Amino acid sequence: MTERAQTGRSKEAEELYRQASAAGHTDATANLGILLTQTGRSKEAEELYRQASAAGHTDATANLGILLTKAGRNDEAEELLRQASATGDTSAAYVLDRLLARTSRTEEG
Repeated sequence: MTERAQTGRSKEAEELYRQASAAGHTDATANLGILLTQTGRSKEAEELYRQASAAGHTDATANLGILLTKAGRNDEAEELLRQASATGDTSAAYVLDRLLARTSRTEEG
């Protein structure tokens, strides 16, 4: 499905992600969130990231933190980015570092 999204067949990919997500596939839920973020549908993407994150999907947790950072919701973003960073997600760690620097804070311990 990811290949479809990357080759300009995003409507088809979206439908397939939605079907798989509805069937309980957490990866599809997270990937649908990515696709919606890329197409400017942040509100729906946030909901999907939250669902996938609640199911233990670390990438969705990181993506939600990044999305919230871009929306200026820094406190909530920080908590999520810390969670994802603690699992070894280097993208989340980088965004967390930038967020802390931008808000004149540093990483504790």
